[in-house]
Amino acid sequence: MKRPVGLFSNWWWAVILFAVDRVLKRLAYNELISDQGGLFYLTLKINTQAVFSWPVANGVIQLLGWAAAAVVIAAMVKGRERWEPLTRFGGQLIIVGGVSNLLDRFYYGGVIDILAAFNNLYFNLADVYLLGGAALLIVSKRIRLI
Repeated sequence: MKRPVGLFSNWWWAVILFAVDRVLKRLAYNELISDQGGLFYLTLKINTQAVFSWPVANGVIQLLGWAAAAVVIAAMVKGRERWEPLTRFGGQLIIVGGVSNLLDRFYYGGVIDILAAFNNLYFNLADVYLLGGAALLIVSKRIRLI
């Protein structure tokens, strides 16, 4: 039986996911992609608020961003710990999504949302990574408890 490996092993796929998110955001920012039809479509919205455009003071968002960065650094320092595959995958998704959205905040003053659903729900691939990673962490802990 293989032993679980650290959080930052097999990182190549994370680079690919990060690159896909960054390229799509850049294309949307340069107005090279746009589709305004249907329940689910491509768009461009600079979100200066919190996730799903919830109103939160900008200082609070920056504080949360720095806290998230501290968690990433702590995970890197503690990288010698062994992670189960599902837990590792969830952690990597959270790191990829968080770093991408933090870069948007630093470079554009807000997160670039490129996807829209139901005419009022705006998000991007990094948000999907964050939510998917959180769900995987929850599921992986539940499986371990059973």
